[in-house]
Amino acid sequence: MIAFFLRIYQLGARDFWFDETVSVFIAKDVLSNWNPPLYYFFLHYWIKLFGVSEFSLRFPSMLFSIFSILLIFILGKKIFNYKVGLYSAVLMTFSPFHIWYAQEARPYSLAVLVGLLSSYSLYIIFTEKKGMGWYYFIFFSIIGLYVSYFYAVMIIFQSIYLVVHFWRVKNFVNKKYFSLLILIPFGFILWFPKLIDNFLWIKKGFWVPLPNVKSLFITLENFLLGYNVSQSTYIISDILVFFLLGKVFWYIMKNRKLIQNFSFCFSHFLVPIVSIFIFSKTIFPIYLDRALILFSPYYYLALSLALTSINNKKIKSFLSLFILGLLFYGLFSFYSDWMSTGLTHHVGVHLKKPIKPVIKFMKNNLRPEDKIAFTNISIVPSYFFYSKEELVSFTKRHFFLFIPGIKDDYFQFSGIPRHNYFIPIQKLNEIEFERLWVIYSSWARNGNLDKNSLRVKEHLSKILTLSLIKEFDGIEIFRYERNRQ
Repeated sequence: MIAFFLRIYQLGARDFWFDETVSVFIAKDVLSNWNPPLYYFFLHYWIKLFGVSEFSLRFPSMLFSIFSILLIFILGKKIFNYKVGLYSAVLMTFSPFHIWYAQEARPYSLAVLVGLLSSYSLYIIFTEKKGMGWYYFIFFSIIGLYVSYFYAVMIIFQSIYLVVHFWRVKNFVNKKYFSLLILIPFGFILWFPKLIDNFLWIKKGFWVPLPNVKSLFITLENFLLGYNVSQSTYIISDILVFFLLGKVFWYIMKNRKLIQNFSFCFSHFLVPIVSIFIFSKTIFPIYLDRALILFSPYYYLALSLALTSINNKKIKSFLSLFILGLLFYGLFSFYSDWMSTGLTHHVGVHLKKPIKPVIKFMKNNLRPEDKIAFTNISIVPSYFFYSKEELVSFTKRHFFLFIPGIKDDYFQFSGIPRHNYFIPIQKLNEIEFERLWVIYSSWARNGNLDKNSLRVKEHLSKILTLSLIKEFDGIEIFRYERNRQ
């Protein structure tokens, strides 16, 4: 009940942001997109049943998150004991990081759920002589690939783990099942060309920054406390986490019978994340905490084992309550829409600020012949979604205004896609208008505009007459009129 309340509270309160409106657009025509399709197929039929609203579209993510809590409890109980299962379920229940994605119409919560099902299937293979665990594992591995491409890293790791484990224990009874692993890539073969297209497109240059060693520490911080606490709180959590990890390693060395189970748990967390980090450093950057959420449950299991291994009841109670206090602080900051740290701590993640007031203002003040220009892509999908216009009519009066040669802050390459919707500033005189509304914004919507917006604003101040300024939560709306001769 607590997990349900924390996730349903304010579920539909915030407007859709960029990624969520993209989810809706993909759900309308799943096969035309190269994202893993399973979540969007689900969303397609969910929309047919329950319509489109902030509450209804986020509701599935909430359900996936709640089921994940049940699964991490079962997995922790199976691998270690009841208390570890309970502690890890509590961590996930109060996790601001998981609640963030339980309240977002994106596939991340589903990825966590399928990942836990796959890991549970893998554990069944190790502990039960029946072969059903293999079939469950193959099934959920294929499903996982259709939810998140990052799942491929988990499958590679788990497959190697399987082979090494049975070779080490000289258990050749399961040898006959190894050939089933080939079913995983075959099960994904229909969507493989889409994966290649996505791979090649991102390789050209995307907005994900190159990670550094600090990124690994930030991942641990975000997994525990989410995106919304202060830098000093993250530092406190680092000290606490390193103490607990040191404690659990010491505990494992003294209880060697737990080494295999702990390595199963901890390597599910460590190996995939480090592998993705190395890939990002050597090939092209894909390291994003929200995509790595798939591996976070095993981190909670490791921390929970550390807490339960403390013999001193007073110290155990103090640390448990202290962690809960940190989580409550993170939850309060999340629900309050407070985010004080820099972008490096929440790469690709921004507060869901209102867009509906902008739509209402524009509709009340537009004339039929007016034109509207954007200078930052961050609000364009949401603006289009809430305007409820058809794409053809939208692109007739709306366009993206840019300065050629400036690297935008979304795609990390110079230049804008060739489309009639994208207008270089030099061709503005070719567009017929008496009044031009320009919507300046940035991803953070904190009052600091990106380079393209600043340059466009500077240029327009020289060639047009400014007649109105309006501001909405970091969005600046300027109305210009042509200079009369």
